[in-house]
Order: sequence, then structure tokens, then C-alpha cells
Amino acid sequence: MIAALMEYTNYLHRVKEEGIISPATWQESVKILLLLLAPTAPHLAEELWERTGQKYSIHNQKWPEWDEVLIKEEDITLVVQVNGKLRDKLTAPADISEDEAKKLAAEQPKVQTFISDKNIVKVIYVPGKLVNIVVK
Repeated sequence: MIAALMEYTNYLHRVKEEGIISPATWQESVKILLLLLAPTAPHLAEELWERTGQKYSIHNQKWPEWDEVLIKEEDITLVVQVNGKLRDKLTAPADISEDEAKKLAAEQPKVQTFISDKNIVKVIYVPGKLVNIVVK
């Protein structure tokens, strides 16, 4: 959790330096950071909460809400295996269909070297994760 909050802090610092964040968004982002920090570092979070001019106490505030639409990945990484051995990884849209994923995996040059001139017995697809091509 601390590592994720550090990533968030670094991101906030970067966007503030670049000037691509409005003052209102900046204040809301810092407020959320402090709320997320509070369970792990309650005294520090309380002190920073007070210094940012917020109401007493951070521990009486509502937990931040999240929007599932915003966290949905647009792209995924598909692992491509031939006979259970990793042969390639590819980036694909998160909503890729099974048929498209199988076709895309079979077309990869690294995969082609292992399946050309061989009989494809079966293609196993694990949605959003894996395509395994079984050959003889």
C-alpha cells in the first residue's frame, strides 16, 4: 500500500511540476492521498489534514469513492504459449474476442516459427490472459 501511495505521490508531483493540474484538482488529489494514508499513518495524516485546512478529524471523513469505469484497462497483455511454453506476449484491446485473440496470437512472427509446418491440435484461450496453441 505504501508503495502505491508513493507512486501516486510521485505522479501528483510530476503533474504539478508540469502545470497540467488545476488548483481545485490538486487540492482534491491531496485530500484523497491523505485519506488513503490515514489507516497506515494516522498521526501523520491527521497533522497534514489539519495543515491543509480541512475539518477535524481525518478519521471522521468519508472514504474516497472510486469509479469502476475509470479503472477499467483499455489494453491487456496476452501471453502466447505453444505447447505450454511461453513464446510471445502481445498487447491487445481489453474487449478482444476469443476468435480475434486466437488469430492475433497465431499471426505473431515468434509464434509462427513454432507452429508453421505443424498440425494445430487445439487452441486454449483464457480470456484476458492467455492463448495456448497445442501442436503436433
